[in-house]
Amino acid sequence: MPGKIRTVEEKVLFRKGTGGYLYYRIPGILPVRDALLLVLEARNSRLGDWGDIDILILRRERDGELSQVHRIGESPLPMVFLVNTDLVAEADIPQTWKDLADPKWEGKIAFADPASSGSAFTQLCTILMNYGKAEDDYAEGWTLVQSMIKNLVIQSGSSGAHKNVDSGEYPIGITLEKAAVQYDTSDAGHLKIVYPTDGTSAVPDGVAIVKDCPNQELAELFVEFVLSAECQTAQNKDFGRRPIRSDVTPEGLMGLNEFSIMTYNFDYAAANKADIVEKWQDTLVG
Repeated sequence: MPGKIRTVEEKVLFRKGTGGYLYYRIPGILPVRDALLLVLEARNSRLGDWGDIDILILRRERDGELSQVHRIGESPLPMVFLVNTDLVAEADIPQTWKDLADPKWEGKIAFADPASSGSAFTQLCTILMNYGKAEDDYAEGWTLVQSMIKNLVIQSGSSGAHKNVDSGEYPIGITLEKAAVQYDTSDAGHLKIVYPTDGTSAVPDGVAIVKDCPNQELAELFVEFVLSAECQTAQNKDFGRRPIRSDVTPEGLMGLNEFSIMTYNFDYAAANKADIVEKWQDTLVG
């Protein structure tokens, strides 16, 4: 008896250069109860095994539409300047993002590439959103970026923005707080951390439970552990990470209420990532 011919509808879910990413790769499908999970890499860096890679997790009901799985913050990540005080006099240490546009810093500021580094993309958006408005696509912020461009030396990876300041190759680097605190920034050392007084971002790392996952109870226990006072304290002590809990006081870090935190427009950054990266690259090449 001949079998029935089933018509399969093809639908492109991810297309190169859309959705805020240049590339999508290595998709995987995981059936869970009454839904399917789609997991894949999304990146703006080269297609190697290493780089700044986002992992997208999307969920589709058996008879419904795709929806993105959300996450909650696990550790805030302020953006800072790391300054080599052997190369920069106390009076010259930059205190604001605008200070980084001073012509005296031409070719002296280590900065990762927002086109390939997730942290550098956040740093770029932090500058834009400090000095602009979403209504005009942060035009004033882009003006500041353009005035800084000659001062920035693009690093091959995000670690170069702090390692090469420590080594003395560059006097200033724009980096993550959690990277900067791994160095000796005491008065006895040669490095100093600066929290921009005109405002910095503190976009958090995240942790999430996939809806209808096969081990819901274990997943909940893991998230409870990660967010527990015990784990948050240990991460701060051992790795210099900033706790998300208000009842855990970070050691060796300024309190979040001790420096200026700007309003980071998550929705705009996510929806316009591809356009922001393209404009950054156009600005970089002049």
